[in-house]
Amino acid sequence: MLEAVLTVAVGTMAAVFAAAFFSQQISLYGRHGKMRGARFQAERVCTLIDETLSLGFRFSVDPARPERLRFWTMEEEGRREYTLTKEMFWDEASWEIQLEFFEPEYGRVKARVMVLEDEELLWREERTFISLYEEGRDNGR
Repeated sequence: MLEAVLTVAVGTMAAVFAAAFFSQQISLYGRHGKMRGARFQAERVCTLIDETLSLGFRFSVDPARPERLRFWTMEEEGRREYTLTKEMFWDEASWEIQLEFFEPEYGRVKARVMVLEDEELLWREERTFISLYEEGRDNGR
């Protein structure tokens, strides 16, 4: 009888340790999956911003609202002013995207794209976007 009780106790302890180990691994795997998905979304937003700004110039950012970028494009009718916001790129409600533009110049601007879930930062991407107009300017600066 003592051997049976000892066997059940050792088995129970082993099961508890195994459950704790595997729950940590599953939690880590879930967190990694969230970060991978957030990175994919940030890269998707950066790609869309790049496509949008490739024909833009004269970028400007209001310091009070760094999540908005004003810029101009040349179209057949002439120059046209646009304002870029996160709502132009985001279609999923489960994660929040935050944009912050800074250091604007004639044909380039820096942006920070942050992906959050329940106010927790999952991924942050920072890039410089250069328009085709900047590439054509004198690069000997």
